[in-house]
Amino acid sequence: MKTTFIAAYFLITVALHVTAEDFQNTEYYRDYLKFLKVSGAEASQKLMVQQMFDQIKKAAPGKISADRIEQQMVDELSLLNEQLFPVYKKHLTHQDLKAIIAFYETPIGKKLVQSQPAILKDSFSIGAAWGQGVAQRVMGN
Repeated sequence: MKTTFIAAYFLITVALHVTAEDFQNTEYYRDYLKFLKVSGAEASQKLMVQQMFDQIKKAAPGKISADRIEQQMVDELSLLNEQLFPVYKKHLTHQDLKAIIAFYETPIGKKLVQSQPAILKDSFSIGAAWGQGVAQRVMGN
């Protein structure tokens, strides 16, 4: 019984590993990575990773090598993108993804990507004020 369980576990592990490698070699996955780049998502992820990296360096100065932390963060980001890939594939066909990429490669798509950080920054303060107002109105009723 124990041998059967170990064999089944091994087969499932190998199957999952092969599946991960298989999807990475597909045109859809390559286009997914291109989408992350042209949409600005990759840059946002890298900024998030850099901020996490800076926090880790502050929290444990000298305890962990900066190169090791940076490589670990890059690996973790790749893992995140691998885990998110099936979500995109579930909701978007390959043709959908290609059309979205085509949009982001247009001048207006590039402008959207370029403007997005400022839009988010300006929207944050509006959203925060709105949230405070909602909380006050709800608490007042």
